[in-house]
Amino acid sequence: MEKKLVVAIALSTLVLILYYTTLERSMPVRREGEEVTPAEQARSVEEGRQEETKPPVEEISPLAVPLEGEDILVETELYRLVLTTRGAKLKSFRLKGYPELWKTERELKGQIDTIERKLSRNRSDLLKAEGRLKQRSGDIYVGDLERTRDRFKREEEMLIRSKEILFYISDEREKRKLRARELEDEIKEASLRGDYESELELAEELKIERGVELVPSRAQLYGNYPLALNFPNLNVDFNNIIFSCDVNRIDLVEDRQATLEFGAEVEGVKVKKVFTFTQGAYVVGLDVVVENRSPGSIRDERAMLLYGPGVGLVEETQMRVAVKRIASYIKEGGNLGKVQFENVEARRSTIARGKSVTRTGDLGWVALRNKYFAAVLIPPPECKEIMLENMVVGGQRIGVMLPPFDLNKGESSRTNFEIYFGPQRMEDLRRVGKSLEKIIDYGFWGPISKVIHSLLKVFFGVVKNYGWAIIMLSLFIKVVFYPLTHRSFAAMQKMQEDMKELQPKMNELREKHKDNQQKLNKAMMELYRKEGKNPLRGCGPGCFPMLLQMPVFFALYTVFYNAIDLRGAPFFGWLTDLSAPDPMKVLPILMGASMFWQQKLTGMGGAGMGATAGQQDQQKMMKWMMPAFLTYIFFKLPSGLVLYWLSFNIFTGLQQFLIMRKKASAQSSND
Repeated sequence: MEKKLVVAIALSTLVLILYYTTLERSMPVRREGEEVTPAEQARSVEEGRQEETKPPVEEISPLAVPLEGEDILVETELYRLVLTTRGAKLKSFRLKGYPELWKTERELKGQIDTIERKLSRNRSDLLKAEGRLKQRSGDIYVGDLERTRDRFKREEEMLIRSKEILFYISDEREKRKLRARELEDEIKEASLRGDYESELELAEELKIERGVELVPSRAQLYGNYPLALNFPNLNVDFNNIIFSCDVNRIDLVEDRQATLEFGAEVEGVKVKKVFTFTQGAYVVGLDVVVENRSPGSIRDERAMLLYGPGVGLVEETQMRVAVKRIASYIKEGGNLGKVQFENVEARRSTIARGKSVTRTGDLGWVALRNKYFAAVLIPPPECKEIMLENMVVGGQRIGVMLPPFDLNKGESSRTNFEIYFGPQRMEDLRRVGKSLEKIIDYGFWGPISKVIHSLLKVFFGVVKNYGWAIIMLSLFIKVVFYPLTHRSFAAMQKMQEDMKELQPKMNELREKHKDNQQKLNKAMMELYRKEGKNPLRGCGPGCFPMLLQMPVFFALYTVFYNAIDLRGAPFFGWLTDLSAPDPMKVLPILMGASMFWQQKLTGMGGAGMGATAGQQDQQKMMKWMMPAFLTYIFFKLPSGLVLYWLSFNIFTGLQQFLIMRKKASAQSSND
């Protein structure tokens, strides 16, 4: 087979292997190659026992009708949050600086139709399973039938809830977009009246209406809000009772800090949640206070603060590929631990639905995150255990075990938490401290990704547009790799010239051995040896620069996929979000055309000098197949990454054009 075809197929295979092994792998709890000490093994065994014996964490049924509570609103320059007096839990948290990215109604309907098909298939599979089981008899049949029906019932409930959530998101999308349009009209009217104070107030309200909602749709639809407290040993439920609160609104305009206290008492046990808000910070303080007002003593060793179910209103219906639901935590020694939850899109997981895991030790924090945003529970040092749960009713939850308490009458305990609600932005995370920046995980290509991200921000600081910053980055990398690519072009041209000199003799051999391919190959090799020519001279130097750039390409992918700076970053025209695929497919098509142009300049993909008819067909096929293949792949990649590749191809083509022009000029001078 023609060597170029082999090389192209090998490179394509390498790209796919690297893509699926480094970018699409599931997140194991322990990284490969990490040694497991005997103490850790013993702890894992003990944790497994705990998970089997401990009572399950209470899960609020979405079918329950909760008591209505009063909403308490808190507003700072960064966010607006709403706390409900029912359980003193978080009802809403909207970021002002990050707009929500909604799916279109057509895309939402497509997802709903997909769920309908899955429901139909699930019911059909149940009937088939029942038919197979009816052939059995006795207790085995009855037990298997009940288990099978329970399994299919759980799947159906999950699908029905997913459909309800999509309908809720669709309604919420329309309400918020309608309200945003109304606010825009009111701002115009206020501007025409010259009422600048009202204009500023309305503009602030518009920011909130468009802002990202961090409390998930599942919680808003069913009322199982984050920041619940569980007291398994006390047999009291503080999550569905009404807490008292002395204020109904806090505006942090002039004040730098404000405190909000909720309190409730059940059977002589009083619980207080004291929230502290700071202007200009995404961190919220939360003190959990337990007071014993009963005649006897109270104790609980498994009390827990919980956050869930998930992060982000549209986490399951974003504009891009399915967002992996991840929980992260800091282990002893400052190392990052992470787990991936099982969901409809990614069956590989470390926590299956309905299961939970615990981790013990000196744990700095535990976070529930999606692609760009995170909710992080930062406990005090005396908290030694965290929990990560994939809930039966859907959604994910994290928890921190409070220090055990044993209180006599009149005694109290207090646990001081910090909670980070906000973007996974390096500057904001570093400001918090506690190694929180480690939550941004670029994976295998982390070191290269961090360098590229820093360069990109430097270029953005110059041009103030991430599209032009990407083009500048591609030019910079082109300059860095210039010596290698120059050697590559020189080696390929030398190879072509060598083959051109041998064409007459090669044609004679093809004519002589046209009926015996084996003799032809042997004669060709003898000719190359005799003339001192190597047909593979350009393969090593020619392919090596491309292979050397592959880590840069994959590192760029992780940057464009994870960096919140590029979320919603526009370039021009239809390119309004460089972290999302090109909606009009223009950039991928131009990228494919640039590859074809490069092949023309370098002479690759042509019919070949003196090639046989079969080789000519292979080369012509490769001339079109490789650009088409990569164009198809790039349809689904972030448009910023495609812009980088397109720019790099153009700069490479210009470099080759100038080299060829310089060479032609030198030859003309010699003649």
